[in-house]
Amino acid sequence: MITIAKPSKLYYPVRWVYFADDPSALPEVHPWDIVVCKQANEAVREAVQDRAILVREFHTLLSDLTQPIDVLWQHIGENRRRCIKKIDSANACDCGFEIHLNQLSTAEFYEYYSTFSRLKGFCKPCYRSLDALLKRCNIVHATYHGECCAISTSLCDGTSRARGMHFINNFAPSITGQTRTCISSALLWWEIQYYKAKGVKLYDYGGIFTDPSAPVYGITTYKESFGGKRHQEWDVVLTGSLIKPFSRIIAKQLT
Repeated sequence: MITIAKPSKLYYPVRWVYFADDPSALPEVHPWDIVVCKQANEAVREAVQDRAILVREFHTLLSDLTQPIDVLWQHIGENRRRCIKKIDSANACDCGFEIHLNQLSTAEFYEYYSTFSRLKGFCKPCYRSLDALLKRCNIVHATYHGECCAISTSLCDGTSRARGMHFINNFAPSITGQTRTCISSALLWWEIQYYKAKGVKLYDYGGIFTDPSAPVYGITTYKESFGGKRHQEWDVVLTGSLIKPFSRIIAKQLT
């Protein structure tokens, strides 16, 4: 269980509790508090549901990293394995592909993320909120011929679970579609291997969409190609007594 206080669009900062699995270990909710239990288990949901202003299903994928590495590899789809092998083969010939761990600053990440968000039509990220989160994350980025082209951030709860938080592509026009797919696949596979080597038990792909008719369902298909199993948890929002009258506004801002 990891608690991170992040600034938000709301007047008060919000405490985000990731991987909430023990009701007795939840932080105290003061009268002026907003606490988001992100990916809470069933025990936490049952314990706080009566006083929550929002309870929502959260669906994700989990890979069991206690399995042998060759088993994890075989769980990956054939096309995805082919992409990773292509990068590995090219890299042996010095293709200019490299992976770097924790070498980007918050300012650099924010610049890449802002560009990515603008291209995708997302809202501009909050720098202070990102900074609070990234201080607890690993930031892995891939370069191709010296240019940063893909970034992944992940939050790790000791040896229990590593969760993907962001996956950003920032490819130059000169990088073709097939090479883009290979780079993204190689980066995620590197991250899975990294956490397995660290003794982490689960890799969490950071959420999926469950409606096959949704335009963004391709994200789910992509993540499932790495062999993760579907898993349901809960997002639960709690507020203190002083700001509970603003529950509707708060719930809307946090959805």
